[in-house]
Amino acid sequence: MRRSYLFALATVAALLVPAAPVSAARFDPLFRVVGIRGECMVQPPGSTEFIPAIEDRAYHYGTKLKTGADSSAIVRFSNGNDCRVGASARLVVIQDEKDKKLKTVKLHEGKLEIELEHDFRERTTDALHIETATAIIGAIGCRFSVSASILPKLTLNVVVVMCTEGTITVFGPNFEIPLMKEKDAISASGSFSGNFTRLKNEKGAYDINLADTEGNRKTVMMKDGSAVKLWRTRSDVERTLVVAVAIVAEDGAILEAYAYTEEAEESAMPDESLDRPPPEIISDERVEVPPPPAEEPPVEAMVAAAQAGLEAEPEVVAAAPPPVEAAEPPPMEVAPPAEEPPAEVAPPAEAPPAEAWPPAEEPPAEEPPPEEPPPATEVNIDEWPIMTTTTTTTTTTTTTTTTIPPATPVGRR
Repeated sequence: MRRSYLFALATVAALLVPAAPVSAARFDPLFRVVGIRGECMVQPPGSTEFIPAIEDRAYHYGTKLKTGADSSAIVRFSNGNDCRVGASARLVVIQDEKDKKLKTVKLHEGKLEIELEHDFRERTTDALHIETATAIIGAIGCRFSVSASILPKLTLNVVVVMCTEGTITVFGPNFEIPLMKEKDAISASGSFSGNFTRLKNEKGAYDINLADTEGNRKTVMMKDGSAVKLWRTRSDVERTLVVAVAIVAEDGAILEAYAYTEEAEESAMPDESLDRPPPEIISDERVEVPPPPAEEPPVEAMVAAAQAGLEAEPEVVAAAPPPVEAAEPPPMEVAPPAEEPPAEVAPPAEAPPAEAWPPAEEPPAEEPPPEEPPPATEVNIDEWPIMTTTTTTTTTTTTTTTTIPPATPVGRR
């Protein structure tokens, strides 16, 4: 009985003690790819080829990912913290080398839908950024979407950000939107070189922080349909950037225009050579390179035009397209006059072709060789003929023997 009583007391005590709040699951050391539908390919760090993603497989940060048409997948940082990847998307998921808690999804093209836990903003163990060509979106919580498109013919990157639930922050070169809440939306269009950015309020109302002529912070309320344009030009002064600002009302009227300078590192300077589709972050393939865009007018001219109200706001382009030069008509083709055939002239007798070059000289006329004397005949002296003469006198008879050599041949001594 006593044991049963003690057990009952322990049970009641356990029920009366409030349960400790369950903390949000921090990001896992590796992210997983789940919910694969259609084609989803990954390229792990250090690999040179894409391979099919495997359902619920964990991948290291630095892995590149792409989806096919009518395909999707989910990048899961931890349970309850997902990034849904839409069709025809290309991205890479990285971890900051200096701040390990910061995870970044670099979106090159496609659409992402991020859904985080409700208390994500309260945690200090994790941070998430979505980085695009024109703006960086900081996740505060809880749901938002980011779409990125490339317009090669206009040499523009177009990014649309919408907050579905909770709050987010959006920032980039020379601007910052500290807080966008539920149902707020903004589009950020920019040139490939980064020398022009247009921020347009697509829905809602929120503040944007800029810099004034002295470089101090200037806050502007962006209403539905209003816009801010930024031109960034390299100054003649070393490491100095000239920034021109135009604040445009909902009806397109210029509310304010000014310019200021700021010190900037070389890496932050706009590079006109980048006014072409940026390299693919997921493969060696390249987007078709358009012709280089027309040069932007000087900052002073842009500011003067803005102040005079001469600048009309384009729909999505950063600057008016270059004037189309009328094509010159092709020159009329005139057939050359027919040449009269030359009079037929009997060709001169051709000399026999020389066998070698230079031609061999003609040999001189042959002269009959001089008659050579007959070759000398070697005669054995022992075989010479002997001539005998006899002289007779009355008293004594003497016999004389004389050796007569043969005649000496001509030319021999």
